[in-house]
Amino acid sequence: MWGKIKSAIKRWWFAVITFIAGLVLLAKKPSWTNDKEIEDAKSEVEDHQKQVIEAKEETKSYWELYKEVEAEYETKLQEIRKEKIDDPVPFENPDDAADYIDDLITDLRR
Repeated sequence: MWGKIKSAIKRWWFAVITFIAGLVLLAKKPSWTNDKEIEDAKSEVEDHQKQVIEAKEETKSYWELYKEVEAEYETKLQEIRKEKIDDPVPFENPDDAADYIDDLITDLRR
């Protein structure tokens, strides 16, 4: 019986050693992982998510402010439209129109 076991071990020694080495390597923690780096990366992601949430809230507040200003603007426009604006009296005399234009030109030259 021992002879059969020895002959099986001689045939399969490479597979057995590879199997044992694989178990050892799988049980070992990988050298490229570092718990502190992982925790730092998680905290950076959490900080970024908080910044995104704050930016969304700030955008909402700006949007609400925009809506308020727009509503005020619309009400003022409606008030102005309701007021009757007097039509200017047209010039009936060409001399008056010429005098008015001359006055504008002299004011611009000053």
